[in-house]
Amino acid sequence: MLCKTAFTVVVEHAAKYAIAQGMKLRVHPERCNKAEDANLEGYYKALKAEGMPFANDNSDKYGPMTHEQLNQTLYEFKTKQKTSPMAQLADLYLWPICMGGYHASNRPYQRLTDDGKLIDCHIRRHLEPAS
Repeated sequence: MLCKTAFTVVVEHAAKYAIAQGMKLRVHPERCNKAEDANLEGYYKALKAEGMPFANDNSDKYGPMTHEQLNQTLYEFKTKQKTSPMAQLADLYLWPICMGGYHASNRPYQRLTDDGKLIDCHIRRHLEPAS
């Protein structure tokens, strides 16, 4: 369930950013094995069909996207090989992001945040109420 939660939250954040930019979203995770690849594709299809898998009464404060919004925004799901330059670039981001979750002062994480290179740096601006 943690994998499903992480996948859906990441895809939703990216989808919110795509909407703010007037774009659709292609989801291209790195290949794992057949079973895990099938799980990820299942999570993707469920997002399009059913929306976010969280209880509405608990998640309302986060402004979850509806399944209609997700269905309109999510364009494509295709796994990438580990040799893909895009997958290798994603790995360079992954370690600092994981470390930043535990140690926000982690230097590579701070640099990514300060330089506005993380999706959260962009979607916060679009989610904050106008004053």
